[in-house]
Amino acid sequence: METTDWALTNFTHVARISENLNAIIEQDRLKRSDPLSAFIHLPIQTSPPMIAESKNFNILERQIYYIISIQIYMEILCQTFKWTAGAALQIFYYAANFVHPLFGFISCWFTGKNELQYVLEKKIPKHDRVLQVEAILRKWKVFDFETISKCSLTEIYKTLATLCSELEHNRKLKTRLKYCLQKIIAYEKLLKDVEDVRMIHYNPHDKAHESQLLKLSSLLKPESQISAIDPRWVELGFQGKDPSTDFRGMGLLGLQQLIYLCETEQQKSLAMLSRSLNPRHGYPFAIVGINMSFLTRELLREGHLKSFFYAKSTCKFPMQDLHDVYRYCFYRFDQLWAIHKPENEMAFGEIRAQLKADLLSELRAVEVLCAMCVLTLERQVVWQATQQFMFNLINCKYFHFVDKNTVFFDALLDSYESVSGNTEKQFLKAEKMSDVLDVYDAEVKANASAFYDICEKINPFLADLACLAEKGFCMLKDCIEKGLDLEKPNEEAVARHLFHIFHLMDSFRHVKRRAICNQYFNHVCAIMDSLPALTWMSVESNPVAFIQDIIEIAKFYTDRILKEFSQKEDALHVQFVEQWLKTLESLKAFVQKYYANGFTWKKVLVIEPGLSNCDTTDFEVFDIPLPPPPPPPPVSLSSKCKKSVEDIRQELFAQINKGLDITKGLKKVTPDMQVHKNPSLRTATPVCKPAVAAKPAHLTKNLPSAKKDTTKPPVLTCDDKKWLIENHVDNKDIKIEITDMKQVMYIYRCENCVIVVKGKLNSIALDSCKKTSLVFDNIVSSLEIINCQKMQIQTMGTMPTLVLQKTDGCMVYLSKEALNCEVITSKTSEINLLIPTEDGEFEERCVPEQFKTVWSGTALKTTPSEIA
Repeated sequence: METTDWALTNFTHVARISENLNAIIEQDRLKRSDPLSAFIHLPIQTSPPMIAESKNFNILERQIYYIISIQIYMEILCQTFKWTAGAALQIFYYAANFVHPLFGFISCWFTGKNELQYVLEKKIPKHDRVLQVEAILRKWKVFDFETISKCSLTEIYKTLATLCSELEHNRKLKTRLKYCLQKIIAYEKLLKDVEDVRMIHYNPHDKAHESQLLKLSSLLKPESQISAIDPRWVELGFQGKDPSTDFRGMGLLGLQQLIYLCETEQQKSLAMLSRSLNPRHGYPFAIVGINMSFLTRELLREGHLKSFFYAKSTCKFPMQDLHDVYRYCFYRFDQLWAIHKPENEMAFGEIRAQLKADLLSELRAVEVLCAMCVLTLERQVVWQATQQFMFNLINCKYFHFVDKNTVFFDALLDSYESVSGNTEKQFLKAEKMSDVLDVYDAEVKANASAFYDICEKINPFLADLACLAEKGFCMLKDCIEKGLDLEKPNEEAVARHLFHIFHLMDSFRHVKRRAICNQYFNHVCAIMDSLPALTWMSVESNPVAFIQDIIEIAKFYTDRILKEFSQKEDALHVQFVEQWLKTLESLKAFVQKYYANGFTWKKVLVIEPGLSNCDTTDFEVFDIPLPPPPPPPPVSLSSKCKKSVEDIRQELFAQINKGLDITKGLKKVTPDMQVHKNPSLRTATPVCKPAVAAKPAHLTKNLPSAKKDTTKPPVLTCDDKKWLIENHVDNKDIKIEITDMKQVMYIYRCENCVIVVKGKLNSIALDSCKKTSLVFDNIVSSLEIINCQKMQIQTMGTMPTLVLQKTDGCMVYLSKEALNCEVITSKTSEINLLIPTEDGEFEERCVPEQFKTVWSGTALKTTPSEIA
């Protein structure tokens, strides 16, 4: 009995322990969502009085209870500490953005580097560096950005050199700063140029402004001439007959961008104009174009286009680049309008807002793509290093170094080295590549840019050529950057690698042929004949000598320039010669420094032999089986043809070079071989030609002619809504009653017939008919006459459109209701229209057959010839 009571008592205590453990476990579940709350409330439910109340617990039970409780407490403590550490890490990440200026001040205090030098030393994308440098300059308020475009690069650099002494000693920082300043100045200059053009108001009394307006009308309405004030301007999307009032907001900028859109993409602009004239879902074309100019200027002024322009390879931003952005905005607006199909023009504001939001997201995507490589190679590594350091600090790995002042930086450096050990080689390789490309930008591209400035002062034509040459140097930089990741390929692959440079050289050849009579022909030759120097990567050994040979060729033309323009135009031509030779010499020095023995290729380039860059769809034409090859030639001929073409050519020239000795190989004619000395030859049977075998009988029979009698029976039926009249000859009594105006009629191969159609139908088509007369009442759509001869047509009512193709001889009698019909002709002759007069007679007018086409400077204009 006592044993049973003891067992029951202990069982009761064990049950109490289990209940308390279950309570602890339940609280342990709460810690997942809020571990700190579970940690606070748990001691209230498992307080020591509960343990003191259990007086019947033996020592072993108490030890088990305390061990389990301590383990659960420690688990909760660890989980709570980890949660707190994670929150602290997030707080540290967001707080870093606010204490960044403080870190910059501390870094400058200890290292002696200001934030400008720190930005120039960082390995970040170039466009990102330009943005940060611009932000620093705006914060320092050293320059007035409204007038910075008027300042020279030298003055700005000298001012910054006084604030950052390291620029005078570090060439890399100097080059990067000048690159950033060129980008910033070019952007501000573009902004100023845009504002200058916008501030020029349209003046209807200015002939230059009026000519630009008429040029726009000729591009959008080439078939008609519109005056400066004309009601037809409304058809182009203006608000009234005087379009000058619509340019008050954007000035000449809106007009110039509309002209640029129509000049560069005339077909697309005409298509958009056609869609804008939709009676249900149309929009005012010109007004939308002016609003797109406002949107483009707004994006430029707000700085949203900085990443786009700063990421470009060139340091000059002409107005054409902004016009291209305008053209893209117009296309996107037309697409959005076609997608939404608004019922009226009141939805313009909503679609414009959506367009701007889409453009901003696309510009941000461009910025993200430009920074993608640096994000993976640098920022992600630093973030992982910081994260690992914080967790190491939480796990008490650095607590014993707390008394040292440099614990944070030492630990962060150790973590950074451990995380970035795998990418150290990538950083070294990228740094080496960056050094080579920076030197190329500083020495070669800078000279090419200066050469463009000189050409711009001489003549716009030379400026365009210099711009193309500068693009060639930019292409060479891209080829160098890509070639550093390739192993030396074969000649075909190298040619593909330099494809854009070769294409640029081909375009220069066409320019050279057209500029033979130009006064700057020697300038063109000096530039064009020097461009092969850009292909030095294809030279296997000693490319320096190759470039030197090109320079000698260029000097042949530059000497001519110096001789012709020695005392003219303030020595600009002398500067032209000096700067171009300096550009070529800088390219030669660059190659001498880095690639004196040829370009160094790296990785393996796999190129399948026998295939080009074309897509596999290019070979679909050859899927048709080819005929079997011809039989092999006779053995005697094949043995003779074993000699190569080069051997035969050498034998021929060897025989020609013998001179008079070439006759020694000829056989002499002896007297017995001569007819007048050997009478026996006169009586000999003449040599006849070999008899030709007679053709088989089945080949000599009279073959039937190619043209067979294909006369078919006449047809006159109505198939649902289509009337068919075919193969009628000499039928003067064909009469048809139309009951439904949706019916159509097709007349085919009728000769010497008269067809009368009563009623109103949709359309009529005549095909391959001769000497046929057609009389009808009304047509809803059109009358088509194709491949016919000597036709007579008379309409008693309406006829909106008349189409004639490949037709010779046609008399068309129009009614008073059909005087506004449109006549469309192609490959026709002897087409006469008879116009009714007031006295009931007809006046005959012929349709022109000959046309005159002239080039107006911007487009082809076709007018009927005077003899037509």
